[in-house]
Amino acid sequence: MYYPNIPGEVLLENDKLVVQRFIIGPGQWEGIHRHPPDQLYIHIKGGEWTVKYGDVAETSISPTGEVGWSDDPTEFSAMHESGNTGDEPIDLIWVNLKPGCMTEPETG
Repeated sequence: MYYPNIPGEVLLENDKLVVQRFIIGPGQWEGIHRHPPDQLYIHIKGGEWTVKYGDVAETSISPTGEVGWSDDPTEFSAMHESGNTGDEPIDLIWVNLKPGCMTEPETG
């Protein structure tokens, strides 16, 4: 994951995946970005998010400990970004699978 406005910390990287941690402070916006397919997210500390796709915005609460999976990519053309619209920092882990690691094993 790359957020233009928020630096991340790489916790683990190997030939199969990358694990990153992001702390998003109150009032911070990630900036327009894309999402690759096959991602797992974990809200270490949740909070109030506002998610935008172009001019359409939706606010919700992501609870602490929430885990989710996304297999659909989001391209730059979607004009997607999210922001912390709450009063506390949000602590977020992304686990990104690298291309090709989801293929079925060959049987002999």
